[in-house]
Amino acid sequence: MGFIILRPKGIPKANPTVYLGTHTPFGYENLEEKRIVDLNNPPKTLPVGEIVFKTKTGKYICSICGYVYDPQKNNGVAFEDLPEDWKCPRCRQPKTKFNAA
Repeated sequence: MGFIILRPKGIPKANPTVYLGTHTPFGYENLEEKRIVDLNNPPKTLPVGEIVFKTKTGKYICSICGYVYDPQKNNGVAFEDLPEDWKCPRCRQPKTKFNAA
């Protein structure tokens, strides 16, 4: 019984329609539309700081423990209106450790 050694970097160049996965800039849409990607000139991606979300949920997630602050479950108090010394009820981290959901 023999083994096949795959060279992942060579596969897309030899087979330009290979699906590149959902965690790449090419994403799921590439698979659905069967686009061919020129690996020598890939599309530009947006830096994380330039990505704009169209809707706000009002929820915030603790980057340490994953606790979700939901205003609806906290008497309608918006995260921004919490005191600066407020801490995560689960891991006791400050507000600065939370990210908008």
